[in-house]
Amino acid sequence: MANPEAYIPTVDLREYFEPTTPTSKDELVAKVRTACLEHGFLQIVGHGVPVTSQRRVLAACRTFFELPNESKTELSLYKNSWRRGYEGPGSQRPREDVLPDQKEGFFVGKHLPMDQVGFLKGPNVWPKDLADSEFREPVLEYYDNILNLGRKVWEVLVVSLGHQASILNRFTNDVAMFLKLLRYPEHTFTDPRQFGSGQHTDYGGITVLLQDPGKDGLEVWHAATKQWLLIPAVEDKFVINLGDMVQKWTGGEYKSTVHRVINKAGGERFAVPAFWHGDLEATNPLDPHDRSGETVSQHIYKKFYRDYSLPADTERESQPS
Repeated sequence: MANPEAYIPTVDLREYFEPTTPTSKDELVAKVRTACLEHGFLQIVGHGVPVTSQRRVLAACRTFFELPNESKTELSLYKNSWRRGYEGPGSQRPREDVLPDQKEGFFVGKHLPMDQVGFLKGPNVWPKDLADSEFREPVLEYYDNILNLGRKVWEVLVVSLGHQASILNRFTNDVAMFLKLLRYPEHTFTDPRQFGSGQHTDYGGITVLLQDPGKDGLEVWHAATKQWLLIPAVEDKFVINLGDMVQKWTGGEYKSTVHRVINKAGGERFAVPAFWHGDLEATNPLDPHDRSGETVSQHIYKKFYRDYSLPADTERESQPS
């Protein structure tokens, strides 16, 4: 289905943070709630992230993935236990009935020194062959912009669930957020089990996705009509989706929805999802009756080592307590 707007709406965040009428804020919250209840996906404009920053990080993607394979594999995330750096094609396989994903990626997170290394905690790695102005600076600039945007989205989400915005103080003091710069090859595969990214749900908090304008490929499963909805790649419009942790925290009220990527736009396609999880040591802030005591870190760990592989000798040292 090519036009998803009837199902996955676009909302203007300015109507929440800078309302134009007495009812604008409540109307936006209601739209977001409906989208989260029914689909776990929405699109946003009026987000405050400069379009120049979006363009710069997409240009940085192109620059990085054009490097020779040996330069990229030098930065392999399999060389560290905290998951920073390059991941080549075929490294992920979301389901047994599909072939490994053909995308390649590069992970960036909050930079911490070696004496603070832990599960998902540690230093970033950077390509030596690229000037800071070509890669590191635009990536970190974009990281800071999305860190701020993610908090705005979370505020609207918790308010849509009936909470006060101040509840954010329970899980947004030392936020774990990760960028994954992605390159998808053109979808010329003849095997129907082959995808740029096979169908999956995201495992953590919220995902803030920047798509390469004009390079469509993201499809969301719409269970009611049993169809895949194509989410067009439009400049200055972000896609937001909820991960498994949000579905769990809300007792299944808000949805974590299956999606996939098929790059049929012609040529390579770039995208930058940001996985905004919150404080790694936080427990469920949305349900006071949740007595599991499971932290964000523990939830991600279980999902992480089921769906992703790391060297065997790093798994034990990385496990959260």
